[in-house]
Amino acid sequence: MVIGLLDRKLLRDLWHLRGQGLGIVLVLACAGATVVMSFSVQHSLFETRADYYRRCGFADLFATLPPAPLSLADAVRRIPGVATVAARVVGSGGIALDGIDEPIPARMISLPEPDGPAINGLALQQGRIPAGDRPDEVVIDAGFAKAHGLGPGSRLTMTIGGLRRTLIIVGTALSPEFIFALGPGQIVPDDRRFAIVWQDRRVLAEALRLGDRFNDLAIRLAPGASASAVSEAVDRLLAADGGGDAVHDRARQQSHAFVQSQLEELGAIGILVPAIFLGVAVFLLHASMLRVIELQRPEIGIVKALGFDDATVGRHYVKFALALAIAASLLGLPVGVALGRVVTQIYAGFFRFPFLHYEPDLPAVAGVILVLGAAAAIAALQPAARAAALPPARALLPPTPASPRAVVGEQMVRRLGVPAVLVLRQLARHPLRVLLTTFAAAFAVGLQIATLFSFDALDEMVDVFYGRAQRQDATITFAAPLPPAALADIARWPGVRRIEGRLDLPARLTLRGAARDVVLTGLPADGTLQRLLDTALEPVSLAEGGLAVSRRLAEILGARTGDSVTVSPATGRPFDIAVAAIVEQYIGLGAYMDLAALGRRLDSGPIVTGAEVKLADKDRTDFLRALKASSVVASYMPRTATIVAFRETMARTLTIIVSAFVAFAAVAAFAIVDATVRVALSERLRELAILRALGFGESTILLMLAGELAFAVALALPLGAAVGIGLGQVIVWTLDNDLFHVPLVVGWRSYAIAIGIVLAAAVVSFALAARRVRKIDVPAALRAAAT
Repeated sequence: MVIGLLDRKLLRDLWHLRGQGLGIVLVLACAGATVVMSFSVQHSLFETRADYYRRCGFADLFATLPPAPLSLADAVRRIPGVATVAARVVGSGGIALDGIDEPIPARMISLPEPDGPAINGLALQQGRIPAGDRPDEVVIDAGFAKAHGLGPGSRLTMTIGGLRRTLIIVGTALSPEFIFALGPGQIVPDDRRFAIVWQDRRVLAEALRLGDRFNDLAIRLAPGASASAVSEAVDRLLAADGGGDAVHDRARQQSHAFVQSQLEELGAIGILVPAIFLGVAVFLLHASMLRVIELQRPEIGIVKALGFDDATVGRHYVKFALALAIAASLLGLPVGVALGRVVTQIYAGFFRFPFLHYEPDLPAVAGVILVLGAAAAIAALQPAARAAALPPARALLPPTPASPRAVVGEQMVRRLGVPAVLVLRQLARHPLRVLLTTFAAAFAVGLQIATLFSFDALDEMVDVFYGRAQRQDATITFAAPLPPAALADIARWPGVRRIEGRLDLPARLTLRGAARDVVLTGLPADGTLQRLLDTALEPVSLAEGGLAVSRRLAEILGARTGDSVTVSPATGRPFDIAVAAIVEQYIGLGAYMDLAALGRRLDSGPIVTGAEVKLADKDRTDFLRALKASSVVASYMPRTATIVAFRETMARTLTIIVSAFVAFAAVAAFAIVDATVRVALSERLRELAILRALGFGESTILLMLAGELAFAVALALPLGAAVGIGLGQVIVWTLDNDLFHVPLVVGWRSYAIAIGIVLAAAVVSFALAARRVRKIDVPAALRAAAT
């Protein structure tokens, strides 16, 4: 009987307060939906990738080595812990397509042996595997085939080993080794300008003049084997046979590392952004509960006078908050699951998985239900305790009127009319109301800025990396290292205004026990086409005897200016060099030396592996013709194409999930402002009824309400900008990784959108409040207040 009465009161309260309750439910639902969406996407992509790896036998260890006899592969197979080994032939080639002026680089890989171990197998999308007796048949990757409209039966003109050949495509495929595929000089995938071609091992070895030798190892481990122990054993074998790159595991395999970082970012964002939503929701619910309990003082007094004890009254208000959490779960979970499916399909298409397993993350779903319930209970504890501690006799008394003392500045404001005076009095006598409204609106602004800044950061990354740092028109990668004198021949090509050589050298940097594998780049000391920028984004010069490292790499190594770093090139002897500068680099990790100084450190002497070129603005047909005819060029990457590819990659990875968060933040902003205005209006109904009874018209009252709301929103805008920058900084720290350093940059468009959404929410909420003011039953409101 007792519980039944309070439960009926709970249902009535939920109905009467449905407006402000809906706002709180929406904010909580946004938090729940973002968690379920993010972790369902992450879980599904992890499961899809794991199944893909399992079906195709993705290798555990990898190594590139100088041409070696097959007996070396047999020795590797005998190492304890090794399950299977694929001794592969890998090389480079060039593709000439009709209608494409520039050469397209290709990575040539030998096909798995039909009766050999299943390592890095292919997922055929079209056609078949080449027949062993047909040396002109190849399989190409499905992304490149789709980008150029190729398929089984199409012909490819390729240059392999310096000879031009015509090949027939008999199939298209995907490979777990190239979920994220980068061509020479690329920092993001571009299917239009990079191809992967699989060919019979013997045919490819003959074209690359390797005979019966191989130059690439893919190793699968036995269950329970130690990757580090096997790696050390293989390294010893390779060193005894003539060296090669150190054996590395999946963590250093380019494709796996990128996908792993993307999935880890999803998990980090899936915790951080919902936590922000949840914090705002807890604040809003707490403030609303305090106001509700203040409005229901007479009801609390009556309930206690009827015999309900303090604990029962307190539980009643906690149940009110839990009911909102349940409603948020019922709304947010299905939305999160549905959006998770959509986002997973988008990611799966970008990562080029041949199939997709989508499963909602059930632990995340359960966690959302528990966390939303706990958050609602925490938000309601202090207000519920206040209700429980309220004596019945005191609760039945009307609130003590505010002191009618004069307000500073009132005489000056009187010139603006009665509404202005009423606004000033309310602000002075009830500052807590104004502060609660201000903080709620500030969080609404901050949520928008914290999600919108990602788009400004993307623009900043493009401007700094491709605008201020890289000023070339294109980057050329050579098929093999060349002496610097070869640059003079390219400088004579039609349309070339300036050319600067570069040397990209794989190396390991070590400092005080910390190590990282990077590409050490040699640049001309007097170069202008690729500049280094310090942390203030000002150009810095390369010291002749020093090393410049990117800020992120310096943090990983614990390096500071003046520290001596050990550089171990993939080919050549290690050397020590002092850190001369720390530079800003938003994309990837970078280490740089003066080109001439680096050449003197190498056994091979001065060499270049590529060049930056500045071209004339006129027609580039003659330049592209010379480029296509050249046998020394492996790839050509126009700067404009790189920018387009980078933007597309970001649009299809980070921007996907951020766009969903921006939409949730917009919904939350409207909900926060509307709920705040509704609660504030509920507090004022008695006061507004008295003003109406005293003869004040609707317009005067509405102007007063508009003035109070405008004052709170005006305070909230700069405060919200600061909140947004703070939340954005937390997101930047969370997203910072080896591949991308996202700068904290908030442009005027993000501020304008955030402010516009909050102002629109304020206008809509005020319009709804105005309708309620016009419908006030003055006698009924005064009678309710009197009782």
